[in-house]
Amino acid sequence: MKHLAFLIAFAIVVGGISTEELRGQDQSQNPQVISLHDAVTLALDRNYQVNRSKATVEAEDARVRSAYGNFMPNLNLSAGASQREQVGPLVIEGQRITATRSSTTINTRATSNVTIFDGFSNFSDLNQARYYRASANHSLQNTERSVITQVYNLYFEVFRRQELLKVSEENLKRSQAQLERIKESNRVGAVPIVDVYRQQVVVGNDELALIQAEQNLENVKSDLVYYIGLNPILNYEFDPAGVPTSLTEEEIEATMERFKDFDELQRKTVATRPDIEAAQQRVYATESNVTSARGNYWPTVSLGANYNITGETVSSIDESRTWSYGLDISIPLFQRFQRSNQVQQARVQVKRAEIEHEELRNQALLDVRQAYLALETARKQVQVTEQNIISAREEQRLAEERYNLGAGTLLDLIIANANLAEAEANNVNAIFSFQLGIRELEYLTGEELY
Repeated sequence: MKHLAFLIAFAIVVGGISTEELRGQDQSQNPQVISLHDAVTLALDRNYQVNRSKATVEAEDARVRSAYGNFMPNLNLSAGASQREQVGPLVIEGQRITATRSSTTINTRATSNVTIFDGFSNFSDLNQARYYRASANHSLQNTERSVITQVYNLYFEVFRRQELLKVSEENLKRSQAQLERIKESNRVGAVPIVDVYRQQVVVGNDELALIQAEQNLENVKSDLVYYIGLNPILNYEFDPAGVPTSLTEEEIEATMERFKDFDELQRKTVATRPDIEAAQQRVYATESNVTSARGNYWPTVSLGANYNITGETVSSIDESRTWSYGLDISIPLFQRFQRSNQVQQARVQVKRAEIEHEELRNQALLDVRQAYLALETARKQVQVTEQNIISAREEQRLAEERYNLGAGTLLDLIIANANLAEAEANNVNAIFSFQLGIRELEYLTGEELY
């Protein structure tokens, strides 16, 4: 019986392992396809920075509720019971005796108090809480925009690496084809054996470059998978939709036409950037704090009420009833310079918030200018690299023909091949730099990203 139980358990374990292996093989053979939309959605749902910002918003919501509570009366209910034992002399019919007397008291009390006036501090505290909540909401929007931009950057980087991998593959194919031709020429005595060795070195370097390109692609895929919160050990493919790998002159000009009004870009930056608006809300919040601190110079007026019932037993607890209410006015005459210190500190906070807002605003305008200039540069790079490819291809063709005819050297051909590969890689980099430059300007000017 023990052997049977062991065999059943072993079969279950092996079956579970086999199932997991089959699942892993199936996932490897049929990788999950992630679109750009999917990547952004996953990142917004799982990114730690976004979740921390959401938690901050919830905390500020609680602060607003607490500020509203300052306008409401508090209500307290308390109950208690006490037993009193007294031992002492007692005179009965002229006789002095020692006796023990006991009494029981049960009481219930309800109290309430509401602040009628506190120098407008309660209104200032409410406004301050509202401004901080608005600032937290704008900060959340800015965090989400930053995450979206980073997802775009990583997603585009995946396809930039794929294009560079294609360049490396084509370059290796050219080198291998030339190696075969050189070997054949060497067999018939047309070229020396040293050319074969040199070309073998070139092929080896190109193979190494291809391996490095493959590793770079896998690394950036892993970075993207990690950033959007997926399991990094599984296999994923990424949908190329929405990621152009080439640009026409018309598309480039249309983009530059869209961003040609630099003054409008600056206006949009100041008016729509959520991080700038968050900083402005913090200025308003600190100004409300000054008003709240000044309220300490005013008297405080509060209204209170008290209701108490007392009895010796629970059934007779309402034998004695007491009801009281009253108005209380507290006038602060001297608080050891605490009020002036609080006002001064609140003013300093306002000044700091204004400086931070102004610094952020100026930095944003500077970033927009630099991003616009970078986009201009990327446009020119696309145009120049396209011309370089045409020139490099022609030079490579001529160098190959001259070498085959014996009029050129292998070194000239190697240099021409390297120049062509470099021109193609530069063109890929320029295209993606231009695409990411568009996203950067959209982010910096507060445009809708998703």
